[in-house]
Amino acid sequence: MTKVFQILVPDNTLVSRIISCENQVTELFVIDRADKKFVAEHSAELNKPALYILVNRDKRQLYVGETDDSIKRLKNHEAKDFWTEAIVFHSTGDTLSTTEVRWLEAKTYEALKELGYYDLSENKQVPQQPPLKKNQIYTLEPIFEEAKNYICAAGFDIFLKRIEELEIKTSGPIKESVQNGKHLFFCTRAGSNAQGFFIEKTEEFVVLAGSEFRSGKCDSLKPQFIDKRKAFIEANCMQSKGKIILKSDYTFPSPSAAALMIVGGSSNGWTRWKDENGRTLSDVYRDGESSSSVSNASYSEQLKGRVKLSLNGKGQYIKREFAWQVIKTYLTDNPATSFNDLRKIFPQKLLGSWGNWPLLQNDLSVVNNPKISGRYLLGDEYVLVSGDGVKFIVSNQWDYSNLRNILNALDGLGMTYQILK
Repeated sequence: MTKVFQILVPDNTLVSRIISCENQVTELFVIDRADKKFVAEHSAELNKPALYILVNRDKRQLYVGETDDSIKRLKNHEAKDFWTEAIVFHSTGDTLSTTEVRWLEAKTYEALKELGYYDLSENKQVPQQPPLKKNQIYTLEPIFEEAKNYICAAGFDIFLKRIEELEIKTSGPIKESVQNGKHLFFCTRAGSNAQGFFIEKTEEFVVLAGSEFRSGKCDSLKPQFIDKRKAFIEANCMQSKGKIILKSDYTFPSPSAAALMIVGGSSNGWTRWKDENGRTLSDVYRDGESSSSVSNASYSEQLKGRVKLSLNGKGQYIKREFAWQVIKTYLTDNPATSFNDLRKIFPQKLLGSWGNWPLLQNDLSVVNNPKISGRYLLGDEYVLVSGDGVKFIVSNQWDYSNLRNILNALDGLGMTYQILK
């Protein structure tokens, strides 16, 4: 059923406001913390049983409560410095009792906790539902839905559902800074202002709705990603006052892929995402190891001898097959890429001194020449197919001196690696 909400803005600032709906006996107040004048002018309406929520949208924090007198309760909460706005929901008459708003408080907390979208740690005690008869609960359930509709109409996203249910695993040294099961990280490079969290089990990264993307792009963004980023923004973002804002939570395959899309240029997500204490994603989940930021000299030392490498936190690949795995992974994520485009994305210069042998070899007759075939990974399992149907094999000529070229290129491809001794 279509509902028409009326919004009263007393001083035309769109900060403190009153939302009402025709044929309903409830209303919602949105109160800016600093707006003492608004509170004083509406003291009569605010002196009644109410459900209230203290909100900090930037930090995604909430406090859910109930009161007999909203003015007194908000004044008591001035000691809490986290909130910037208050939402107050009550009946226009005296139809909601103290017991009923206690039920609304518990129901609201339960719903927000289940959604997992905001941090509720300011609620030191979990609100408990009072004992009510079934007929009372049946009456209150539609009122709870009314409250949700009011809150959405007021412009708050606290009841928005996530695209999918996400399993978050947290352990060890990060527990102390977990917010409602999520350790939040921020990306503020080049005019972007994004936040999200890491899924340790899958190594995916979830960027939260409301995150601001960089409006331009930097020179390090490779040509093949320009159209991809443009299409992503058109499909998943909205434009507001010159800003690009993500409409819904979005799960990226890696932290670097998320950072790449946000800042519009090559970015190592493991060092770009930082929490409120300045710790990088690598600091928290890799004990300070950031394999993509070491020097070339360090690369050579780490890659000498018998080592293996993981890609995006998975697998153990010897140096001779690591580049093949990178290219295979790229094709899996970008199956329409033509063979010629692959050669641009993975240029011949990556091979370094082995440049006389094509990095991507589409002449499969080389397998019949033992002088050449030893330069490539052979076997049906190693044959790759580009988006335009070209079959090819990949050079296996990698050691500590040139494999670092592949590692340096991973940031721009939205991939990560780790050197395993």
